[in-house]
Amino acid sequence: MKRKTVCIQSKPSWQQRSGHEPDEMMEMEKQTDFQEAQENPGTAEEELQSRAVTAAEGCGEPEKNSVVKMVGKIGSRLISQGSRMLPHEDGETEKSGAREIVDRISGYILSREDEEPEEFTGMRKKKLEEYLKGYGTKDFYEVRCYEETGSTNEDIKIAAAEGAEEGLVITADEQTAGKGRSGRSWKTPRGESAAFSILLKPELPPEQISAVTLVMGLSLAQTVKDYLGLEAAIKWPNDVVIGGKKIGGILTEAHTTEGKIDWIVVGTGINISNQAFDPAYADHATSLSHELNGEKLSCEQIVAAVLARFLWNYRIFLMTGDLTGIRNAYNELLVSRGKEVRIEDPAGAYTAVSQGIDPSGALIVTLEDGSEQKIAYGEVSVRGLYGYV
Repeated sequence: MKRKTVCIQSKPSWQQRSGHEPDEMMEMEKQTDFQEAQENPGTAEEELQSRAVTAAEGCGEPEKNSVVKMVGKIGSRLISQGSRMLPHEDGETEKSGAREIVDRISGYILSREDEEPEEFTGMRKKKLEEYLKGYGTKDFYEVRCYEETGSTNEDIKIAAAEGAEEGLVITADEQTAGKGRSGRSWKTPRGESAAFSILLKPELPPEQISAVTLVMGLSLAQTVKDYLGLEAAIKWPNDVVIGGKKIGGILTEAHTTEGKIDWIVVGTGINISNQAFDPAYADHATSLSHELNGEKLSCEQIVAAVLARFLWNYRIFLMTGDLTGIRNAYNELLVSRGKEVRIEDPAGAYTAVSQGIDPSGALIVTLEDGSEQKIAYGEVSVRGLYGYV
């Protein structure tokens, strides 16, 4: 079976434009992208985002004039409606008396619907695929939805060993043996949380594996902020928070052979409609529905929006081979930026001021003597000086 690959260029073929063979031209363009990004990160980020959108449009567009469900934001809640998917400029428009919102990434219409989303009782494969098709990402993702499983990350690992292709997504309505960073337990109660894992097979050095966690963290925070109107932020390296309370977490695992990545699995958990939490972490956890005063939310729409945003950010990441192209966006949402944090180092805890991440994803902090230090993912635990964040 032919392996699916991430499309980086949607223009006419390299050979037609330059006379070079495709693989040769791709490597030349990637090297140029990397050099430009290093020399001018701000301009490079804007350019890469623009080119990633262009590339996205050539990697599985929705069928024009097809009627699909899409997700949008009116006020502070997700809404959807069957709508003709037509290219459109950013902004709002009036059509048949209904207000329409245009997704600023895909450029397709997100329409209003008067009906409330159905109460979340479990992930429906057909619905999720429908939304992914609307985003133009269904050709990259293959979806499997389980009612119950031990761990979606473990399911992906098994599938990878059996030869599954990149882009496989496994979701579970209930996860009984999920885990978070440092082996901590992550419970997914049925009908309350979303748990899903993605299989990736990037051609990157193993030292870039941890950066994929940050790509997903950014994607989740952007989705919550843009589509739900909630002030989501990132707690480096793998949590997303609202008002200092956790609504989602990411666990990335990988398998390598002789210094090469065989596969990466990115597991994500999102608190959708939880109203009560385990006493052990109730003081620093919340859910999307709780933050929206109990409003019903479509789990499929939220997960599809996160997957779509992740694919755009992931493509930018692949173009430079590091986080240069999305670093500014990440730092803007970093909850600790400019604040004092406590570094829980095995050699001894200390305080510093968080400055943001570098292109590798390491956290840059300023020490009391004014010197800077870079903290790599997984080395230490970083917490707010007076609480969780």
